[in-house]
Amino acid sequence: MNRDGQQEMYLQQIEELREKMISTALEYGMNHPKVLWYSQKIDEKHNYILKEKV
Repeated sequence: MNRDGQQEMYLQQIEELREKMISTALEYGMNHPKVLWYSQKIDEKHNYILKEKV
């Protein structure tokens, strides 16, 4: 997979995680461990994209 394809895959994963994070936050509250876990996973994907652009 080329770099653009890989980046697109990560962006899609970020969007899916973001949607899950929002629905979990609405159900359990912003400080629930599941919400924080989704946030960390989003950060990891985002950091990978940024690292690949260097």
